[in-house]
Amino acid sequence: MVVWITVADTHILLGADLKAYARAARGWKAILDEVGVWHGSRASIFKIPHHGSMGSHEPRVWREMLEPDPEAILTPFVQGSTVLPTEDGVAAVKRYTSNAYISSPPRPSLDVAGPVRQVLDQATADYQPIDIEPGRVRMRKPLTAAKWTVEVSPPAAKL
Repeated sequence: MVVWITVADTHILLGADLKAYARAARGWKAILDEVGVWHGSRASIFKIPHHGSMGSHEPRVWREMLEPDPEAILTPFVQGSTVLPTEDGVAAVKRYTSNAYISSPPRPSLDVAGPVRQVLDQATADYQPIDIEPGRVRMRKPLTAAKWTVEVSPPAAKL
């Protein structure tokens, strides 16, 4: 799902988990080829889809749907050995905007109990579960303003 928000002359694109596909009738290409949905307008904020994974990266979105150097935000994803965004994903975003933010750094979560905790206690001298605290990126602007004001609450950070 993708959400296009318009308030007066301000446009925001929320990318959710949409992916890029080679076929034109799927993913980002299907939306890009259906200009009537977004009327050729350009968004000034982009919620980057799929945690900034390379599989969701579609260069045409940056060129055709977004203002140059838009405000962009993504959220991390960690599950087992899968950690997003990757360094390549961050580099891809930074090629299109210097105004990219992440709600918290992607780092593994380790919250265990029972037998697994016993093994960790025996095998390690200094085991500490990682407590992931979500950060916040707030973007605000009056309708008459040209620029967004961005507030970042740690551990959120600029990429």
